[in-house]
Amino acid sequence: MYLKMCPKQRQAISDPRKEAGFLIPLALVLLVGISFLVIAINRLSGQTGTSTTVEGLSAQAFYAAESGAQYGMSRLFFDMNTRAQTDANCGAMGTTINFTAPGLALCSAQVSCTRSVDASNTTSFYIINSLGRCGAAQLIGEREIEVSASMQ
Repeated sequence: MYLKMCPKQRQAISDPRKEAGFLIPLALVLLVGISFLVIAINRLSGQTGTSTTVEGLSAQAFYAAESGAQYGMSRLFFDMNTRAQTDANCGAMGTTINFTAPGLALCSAQVSCTRSVDASNTTSFYIINSLGRCGAAQLIGEREIEVSASMQ
């Protein structure tokens, strides 16, 4: 009865058959949008996992390089009394250490030494360079440490 009294309101009510299928495009847009969001999250989580692994390998490489530098200092100065002996040790140093200790497995350190002297040739200056590497294939961490020392 209300519709008979208000003919203008009757025009506002549309036929349900004409509105059929309106939600299908909306559902497709939502589905595609959510799919892109899932793909983006998946890629980000994969990159985060890789970067975390490389960060861990980098920390291990730092400790390998530090251990190599300590080894080099030990080889340079252990039981040395004269500057000539220490100079000879520096010249002979050039080694690669492959670690087997837990925490440094799959790590190595390349240790080298360079020597220079002052103008009056009374003091020798030594630079021990240690390059630590950990990992394999595409996931590799590298760190380099330089240690300076001198002897008169």
